[in-house]
Amino acid sequence: MTRNPLRRSPLQVPINTPEISRTFEFNRAPTGEDFKNFKIKDTWLQRDPSGIIKYAVYMLVDKTATLGTWLKLGELANEGIVTALKGDDSIIVNPDVAGVIKIAGGTNATTSGTENTITIDATAAPSTLSWIKDTSNSVPIDVNPREAHVANATGVITYNLPATCVLGDTFEFYSAGSGFIVKAGATQKIFIGNAVTALGGSVAYTILGDSLKASCITDNTEFQAYSLQGNFTVN
Repeated sequence: MTRNPLRRSPLQVPINTPEISRTFEFNRAPTGEDFKNFKIKDTWLQRDPSGIIKYAVYMLVDKTATLGTWLKLGELANEGIVTALKGDDSIIVNPDVAGVIKIAGGTNATTSGTENTITIDATAAPSTLSWIKDTSNSVPIDVNPREAHVANATGVITYNLPATCVLGDTFEFYSAGSGFIVKAGATQKIFIGNAVTALGGSVAYTILGDSLKASCITDNTEFQAYSLQGNFTVN
């Protein structure tokens, strides 16, 4: 029978194996005075009372007879931390190298942030029309979505549809004291009944009292006229 001269079980860690790092948990960060009862490679977990970050992690990397040196390794977040965002288009947005994901505003919306709060200020687009009576035909009038124009000048008024529009943008035109022409942009066309204008074409009134509504049906390029009163000349 062979005796074990080290009087240690074969299942125990061999005597020459480096000691495994120990881990301690506290409610504060370590200081240089925290060294007497600690060994090199000991780990210090600092609990965060706010709950935003679960732990800050430190390791004792050096110690002398009077001072300990702790290296901050990082932070462990609570479960459920946001690591990426996904929009309605299902595209995943990952943080940049600084760990930041920017939330940008859009049409009728702005965003602002302070500490751990993001505020989104959104203003709904108006659902009602803005009514405008036009009394001059000296220059063409550029129109905007959700506007209703009443032509009341000494001559025919030309209304230019906007170069940019989105599906559902709506415009209305009424001939009162004068007539009107609704003109598309160079790359746009207007559908009216079973007719369609040429690119950059127009739709014109024939007699006072004529009116029409038009909506964008393809972003930036196509409009559909409807709710017509009167007969129109399509060019």
